[in-house]
Amino acid sequence: MKKAGIGILMAALLLCGCNQNTTEKEGKTDGSTDTEAVVQTTEEAVNIFVVYCQDPLTAEFCRQFKQEHSEIPMRIVENTEKQLAAWERGMDVENEAYPDLVAVSSGELETLAKAGLLQPVSDVGITEKDTAQMYDFMKEMGMAEDTLYGLTWQQTAVKFLYQRNLVQKFLDVEDGEGMQNAVGEWTSFYTAADAVAQKSNGKVKLLDTAEEMEDAILSATPAWYVEDTLHIPDVFMDYMELYPELLNNQLTWGEEKAEDTVDKLLDGTVAGCFANAYFIRQTLQQAGAKEGDWGICYGPQTYAEEAVMLAIPVGCSDPALAQELLKYLTCDQETMEQFALAKTVPVNHKEVMDRLVESEEGKDPLLKNQNIFREYTNAASRIPTEAPTEQDILMKELFLKEMESYFSGKRDIEQTLEHFAKIVEGL
Repeated sequence: MKKAGIGILMAALLLCGCNQNTTEKEGKTDGSTDTEAVVQTTEEAVNIFVVYCQDPLTAEFCRQFKQEHSEIPMRIVENTEKQLAAWERGMDVENEAYPDLVAVSSGELETLAKAGLLQPVSDVGITEKDTAQMYDFMKEMGMAEDTLYGLTWQQTAVKFLYQRNLVQKFLDVEDGEGMQNAVGEWTSFYTAADAVAQKSNGKVKLLDTAEEMEDAILSATPAWYVEDTLHIPDVFMDYMELYPELLNNQLTWGEEKAEDTVDKLLDGTVAGCFANAYFIRQTLQQAGAKEGDWGICYGPQTYAEEAVMLAIPVGCSDPALAQELLKYLTCDQETMEQFALAKTVPVNHKEVMDRLVESEEGKDPLLKNQNIFREYTNAASRIPTEAPTEQDILMKELFLKEMESYFSGKRDIEQTLEHFAKIVEGL
């Protein structure tokens, strides 16, 4: 980003007046500050560009931009759940200006877009050329109703994270290749979960909750037709057969996601989890994980988790600045590479990641010097680049609805499959 362009934007801001007041404290000569003067600014005032940011790492990236361009009046607001909820309901945002850029989860982005609160990125000059090097599966997260509303700097492919000493003890696994052999299919993954629970006398589980397995399986949207013939994809047959068994045999600590998963990983009562690089580099490291104790492999299924999406609200006070900031955070190769290296996390840019892999950067002490850039770039290459067809999406939705009857015990597997076939025939 060129500072000359920012200077022009700054001049325009100074000419446009102000819709905010500034408050400052004036200290007495004795050093006390009990007198507060509210300074009403007029001609000297400028509009402040407001960023709502739910993610600490993205907020840090925004602050990097702010530091490089200190002449731009910008406020980065974190912990914005209440403000976003009020904004979505059309209410005034208490004690805050309306946002000019938001950083929210991909799920929240879709809600805001459907509520008519966000602009398509094309409306502020982001082109297909700008997004050409982004991973397709990451761009999909920024879509709502076939329109691109948000972009992300993150690449959130998932691999299976495991504790080396525990899998060596309970699965007789010595290295990453051995671990992949042990958990590379859902059937073998279940067998591994059973072995860990049995050999530890129930004191250690391969996964904290069964929902982790369910989330991974349900991320898949495979083809449901082979040469125009309907078939049940293997991954969903595994879901039918293995998920109830995981629960019935108490091979995890519970069914739904728990708040203390990290604690269980660190105290050795959970041997692994599905994780993206941000979990490893931020959550796990900050929680005090020991170096060299961890490893990653592909596991039974590679997929992408939710990412932090950046989007521009309708009514943004400065679309030109919003475009510059959005490009800086998600399109600029130099800044993205610098941030990737500084945090040792993969970014949503294929050329940058290929270059980092070739440079041998990214060896992670937590992972016994496995190269986190290479591992997650390879994982990203395994995620399908083609969006599923509408027919495949419909079949998945119908099948999962039938699963409710099966899991509740109303039908067995054969009855469920027969009923599903009848529903499809009636379409």
